[in-house]
Amino acid sequence: MVNEILHEYADFIASRPWDLYSTITFRQKRSDSIYWMDKIWSVMEKFDAVRAFIACEPHQIEGIHFHVLSAHSNFDNKAEIKARVNTSALWKYCFKAFGRSTIEKIRDDQLAVSRYCAKYVVKGNNFDFKGPLW
Repeated sequence: MVNEILHEYADFIASRPWDLYSTITFRQKRSDSIYWMDKIWSVMEKFDAVRAFIACEPHQIEGIHFHVLSAHSNFDNKAEIKARVNTSALWKYCFKAFGRSTIEKIRDDQLAVSRYCAKYVVKGNNFDFKGPLW
């Protein structure tokens, strides 16, 4: 049953095109996931994100950290995305604002990345969609 739910969430998340996969881990222990999801979204918007899926993962030592899928255009033109989104500048901004971060362009298997993020939904963790889904 849990696997079926996981696959349904993953399929739903993967039904929209995503450009970047990011993880955000804070320098200091944080616990207010809703507050920090809004902060992460505001940073993504500064880098032209039009929508995001943000999932919280609790950690015993670090408090919380986040997995983020973000779309930086309403178009499916991946060449435009590569030219517009400066992942190095986004990483520097996230590192300064939050702490340890990774920013990666999604290359081929969007469903695999969506499944990875969906597992935090199935585990009952906080998550949110930001921006218009359709």
